[in-house]
Amino acid sequence: MPITTFLDLRDWLSQNSTLRASRYVSMEEQLMSFLWIIGHNASNREAQEQFQHSGETISRHFRSVLQAMLQLYHGFVRLPPDITPTRIRSDWGKMSYFKNVRGAIDGTHILAHISSAQQTPYRNRKGTISQNVLARCSLDMYFFYVCPGWEGAANDARVLENAEAHDFPHMEGRMWLADAGYGLKPGFLTPYCTVRYHLREQALARQRPQTKEELFNLHHAQLRNVIERIFGVVKERFRILSTPMEFDFKTQTHIVLALYALHNFIRHRANGEEDDFYRKADIVREQELSSGIEEKQEDQRLTPRDQKQTSNLRESIANEMWIDYQQFLVDSNRA
Repeated sequence: MPITTFLDLRDWLSQNSTLRASRYVSMEEQLMSFLWIIGHNASNREAQEQFQHSGETISRHFRSVLQAMLQLYHGFVRLPPDITPTRIRSDWGKMSYFKNVRGAIDGTHILAHISSAQQTPYRNRKGTISQNVLARCSLDMYFFYVCPGWEGAANDARVLENAEAHDFPHMEGRMWLADAGYGLKPGFLTPYCTVRYHLREQALARQRPQTKEELFNLHHAQLRNVIERIFGVVKERFRILSTPMEFDFKTQTHIVLALYALHNFIRHRANGEEDDFYRKADIVREQELSSGIEEKQEDQRLTPRDQKQTSNLRESIANEMWIDYQQFLVDSNRA
């Protein structure tokens, strides 16, 4: 984190939270120790050696800063402006079909520390213990909704259903890109199932899209990739998310909220410029694709009443896209 961003964060917390210097530990040192722990995944003992304070002092100030960071969530995790995103406008020829899209949604698993007696519902399909975190992000890589704390075994569609029944924000007439696991429902644009989807698959095949479904999935993947990328950046920047956190579960969920908000703050202060953590996240994602680690393509939780409406919308976009693509190929051959 650049020193200017650190000072801006200190000033914001000073003005908008109850975080204050104690008798022996300045506000800057409290914040610095917190950032060092979450950035390096450092233990309390390591923090004691680094900052020369007792374990009790380190723990107390960590929790004080964490509580202050929750105010950062309310200040920097909010709905994006209702305008056509820059990513769509900058490549209008390919992406204008998604002009009503405002972002992407997905779930990610954060390793969790759970007592042995309560682990069963938190064991995900890969066999690890985790919390399922639902998040929505804008196409310029800002989080604007985060719902942590669900059991690792919980289905993504179930998590979304519960969120919609409580605090999930909506934007009338706008669409959100999602994977097929969320099913066809109003407001969510999902890819065609059993059809090639990932960009790497298209590149390795060295083929152009053969059908309107493949073409739709290709462009859908190009935009929806933002949610996978933002998850990767956060996990690379905040290494505490890479192993089970040795805190009670409520604190673990608060850490997720705080760090996702901190991502927004850092990106905002950098005016959207990308640092080395973005490159590292891209490398990790490329390795995952090479290893065949893909998200599900289940197309479940279909609502009969709404399925036809959403399916028709997807079909109309795919048809328009395919007609334009065929014309593009004709014009290219003539040239």
